[in-house]
Amino acid sequence: KKSTKTASTDNGVPVAAIHRKNKLSVTARSGSAQITPPLPTSKAPRELHNSVQSKLPKPGAGGVTARHFGPALGLAPFRAAEDKISDALALDCEMVGVGSSGTKSALAQVVILNENEELVYSAYVRPIEKITDYRTAVSGVRPFHMKTAVPFLQVQKEVGQLLRKRIVIGHALRNDFKVLMLSHPKNLVRDTALFGPFKEQGALGPRQRKLKVLAEEILGLKIQTGEHNPAEDALAALRLYKLHQGEFEREARREQNRNAARSGKKRK
Repeated sequence: KKSTKTASTDNGVPVAAIHRKNKLSVTARSGSAQITPPLPTSKAPRELHNSVQSKLPKPGAGGVTARHFGPALGLAPFRAAEDKISDALALDCEMVGVGSSGTKSALAQVVILNENEELVYSAYVRPIEKITDYRTAVSGVRPFHMKTAVPFLQVQKEVGQLLRKRIVIGHALRNDFKVLMLSHPKNLVRDTALFGPFKEQGALGPRQRKLKVLAEEILGLKIQTGEHNPAEDALAALRLYKLHQGEFEREARREQNRNAARSGKKRK
């Protein structure tokens, strides 16, 4: 089944939302996608790096805790006021296992930060299917979290609305979008796992590196030392993006130009 509904963005631009098997794809009705200008910063990379370093917890100090985000990061779902929703948002999700073997991943927690590192959305999520493996050692999710969890379809709708027409920052975002059952325009994705300068050269070519490795090597931040914290992971990805924001945006423009060139050849 496929249903189409018309909605409007905050600035009144109509958008078309197409639902297909609970997968939400949002595109501008005009059909043209624009690269959002780089986030403003007056600091040079080295100055920004020093500024970021000064605010980070000391390595081995337990990483980023809920104190960084205040009481909003708790069991109850949270959504910030509209004026806190920036043009770029950092996203991270935690998954549990569903199905008879527990190997199929389902969304269990989602956190979104704004470009000022403030929490704008947080929720534990009740999957559509029964949880058969909480994967607590990695996800940190336990049965009692489901008592305040929000139904998946509600979270999918709310997150889809927040991300629409905004830059999304994260690490290996393909996995996050998959469990959210959302798609997002490639020109609005800033993925620290796919960023060229963050990759290492392997025998078979460039290889992606784990967020844990990048965070410690570049930010001096120890994360994922035990159960994962999605706010901590989103924050690490956001800071990695900020340090190399200019190159991220240049890479996005190059990709957009390549896609435009390929489209032009197909039309001829």
